[in-house]
Amino acid sequence: SILALATITRVIVITVKPRLKVLMTSPLQGDPHTLPLLCWQFVLIQNQLSHKTNDPVLTFARGSTIHFYQVSVNLSYKIVFIPLQSVDLNFSLSFLSWMNNRYLGLLDQSEQFHLMDARTKDILENVDLKKVEIVYQTQFFKGLANGGNVSVAFSLGGEVAVYGSLCTFTNQILVLGKKTFHALIIRTWSERLDHLIKDNRFIEALNL
Repeated sequence: SILALATITRVIVITVKPRLKVLMTSPLQGDPHTLPLLCWQFVLIQNQLSHKTNDPVLTFARGSTIHFYQVSVNLSYKIVFIPLQSVDLNFSLSFLSWMNNRYLGLLDQSEQFHLMDARTKDILENVDLKKVEIVYQTQFFKGLANGGNVSVAFSLGGEVAVYGSLCTFTNQILVLGKKTFHALIIRTWSERLDHLIKDNRFIEALNL
């Protein structure tokens, strides 16, 4: 089994069986007011020879940059991590998760939700979630229960911590607010077309 862990400054991937071993590490640089984010997803990947494989992809981010690594086994039966791409955004992330094997759900620090196509890197839709009043885990990260006995980096990052307030599964993302509970669902192609036309975004509708 493979386990991915994240500290404030680094991602570490280990294998537990048959013995504990570090498979990969990668530095995580970013603004002190940001936290590491990571998630897994099986994705259909086509290589340069047009061969397709359904491999796990490790996705991790901090700040405004997302990194994608394909996890595969080479001819020597060694687990390898192949960098696929990095995406630079114009906003800082608070949450990151795959919604299916193509689309990523992103939440920025302004509580704007973004639906991103991982293949094209395009942001397909934005939703303002300010009215939801998302629950933050600030008290836990600031260590208020033990007198604030945490690092400065941990305390600063805790100001945007929403790890326990958003969850994704099968084209949906669940969002926990202070008084409400919300579910966002990916629109079908026809629903997206209707939405763009009603919003007078005709060029985007023609490009679907």
